[in-house]
Amino acid sequence: MLRCDSATLHLTVPDFLLMGHASETSPAEFREVRDTTVVLLRFAAAYCLFDAMNIIFASAIKGAGDTRFVLAVTAIASPLPLVIGWIGIYYWGFGLICCWWVITGWICTPGVVYLLCFLQGSWRTMRVIESNLLDDETGDETVVPREPAVVQVTECK
Repeated sequence: MLRCDSATLHLTVPDFLLMGHASETSPAEFREVRDTTVVLLRFAAAYCLFDAMNIIFASAIKGAGDTRFVLAVTAIASPLPLVIGWIGIYYWGFGLICCWWVITGWICTPGVVYLLCFLQGSWRTMRVIESNLLDDETGDETVVPREPAVVQVTECK
């Protein structure tokens, strides 16, 4: 909920969030900083919303037992903004706004992928408890007796 509130503040009252920065600069200098910062706050708002979506849907999928899918998406998507940003800065002349497009696109991509996976519903048939540990008649979890661990204590000399 806090992420949505933060995103709402970033979009609706950017000047309120920037008041502390305006006091020590001239109006002309602050106008330039304000214009750039308002755009960056919009990116931050989108980032907050899609990051919340990431957390919610990735947690739901992992909680259902599909941890491999979440791991694969994370492993594939995580290095992409670094590589795209580095290539963009050094070869294509990316600036601040382009880099924020890359970062925001990166956080949106896994969020949308997790949402589609969640809506597709394959997680509903997964079992977190292995079937060989379930009671055949009731389907309840059975207690598997384990041998107690034997710990040998040796005296140090």
